[in-house]
Amino acid sequence: MLLRDDISADNVQSNIWNGSAWAGWVTIESGVVDSTTYLETLVATVDRYTNNVYIAYGDDVAGASIADIHTAVYSGSWTAKTNVITDANTVTNLDIALDEETSNVYVAYLRGTAGSSMNAYWKVSTDGMTNWSGETQFNTTNSNLRYIYLNMRSDERIYGAYLQDTATNDGLFGNTIADIGTDITVLTTDKGSYPTLGETITVNLTAQNNSASNITASTLEYVFFIDSPGGNHQPDAGETYITNGCAGSGAWAAGNYTHQTTPFAVNGSGGTNTDSWNCTNSNFPQNTTYHLWTRWYKGSVEYDTAYVTFTSVPTLNEILFMILVGLMVFLAYRTGRLKLWFKSKIKPQKTRGGFRFEQESKAKSKYLDSLSEKKRGPPDG
Repeated sequence: MLLRDDISADNVQSNIWNGSAWAGWVTIESGVVDSTTYLETLVATVDRYTNNVYIAYGDDVAGASIADIHTAVYSGSWTAKTNVITDANTVTNLDIALDEETSNVYVAYLRGTAGSSMNAYWKVSTDGMTNWSGETQFNTTNSNLRYIYLNMRSDERIYGAYLQDTATNDGLFGNTIADIGTDITVLTTDKGSYPTLGETITVNLTAQNNSASNITASTLEYVFFIDSPGGNHQPDAGETYITNGCAGSGAWAAGNYTHQTTPFAVNGSGGTNTDSWNCTNSNFPQNTTYHLWTRWYKGSVEYDTAYVTFTSVPTLNEILFMILVGLMVFLAYRTGRLKLWFKSKIKPQKTRGGFRFEQESKAKSKYLDSLSEKKRGPPDG
């Protein structure tokens, strides 16, 4: 997508490349009065997960007490949204950024008397640019500010920078506008390997909210499942999982889970909250490596996901049976009665509680080990 401010026609427009040709210019808004002095007042950011495009642009930005900042969002077509500011002093520059955790939109701008008395401000919208917060100043010296920048999008921090041009203190300055990370920081079980039949395992989770807003009425969803060889460490359709309440096992499908905690609330500005629950090992169908996968979300907003792995240990009877089968095969081979033999592609490895059968797979999402050390896979994985 291309965006432009058509100075001759006073139109803000977009054009989309469809893979072979440009679709043609579409007018987002007409009659947008531009400035030949302050040209950099059309800015955009994009949500990489929904492909929604958020834009902000100035109207009459050079006028005293008539400057506006308009907004619009593209989600297949353009929709006009609420002004960030209306009838303000001169706006010389602006920028926009997206909080990828919550889809909150930030707009920062320079406003005041151009060339002498400017300040850097920002506002945030938590509802898709329908409403805007109050104005917050983030520079320290009222002076000649020239440009302002935001980091477009982030799931950890929105940062603002501005260029200050004075006789004694020139330079590029900046401040954190918002710490926005929301993370599952701890996901553990109380046993290094899954307990034997009839025993209980306890799951513990800690979540942290670095955003400015409290998170209320969110949901934690847990799934015990067997990942396919080369899997992505999260449940996929058809993979074996432990059903709700650890009551049995079945083929996983979207919407299924082993346990759900809701409502789950975490205060903002670095607040944390914990969750704990138990599952009895009565219905795990195999002695193999299991995943515990957790998703923290609210509606369509996903805050974080994490997983841990553990091994279900064979019972004593199962171990004795494997020894007996192995002995029978050995005796048959020694007496010449066994004509064929097969080499296993999955190598059993001895563990503290028995044996486990492991297949390696490339990590594509965050993994928390038993010491709660966060490990991340490739970006956007």
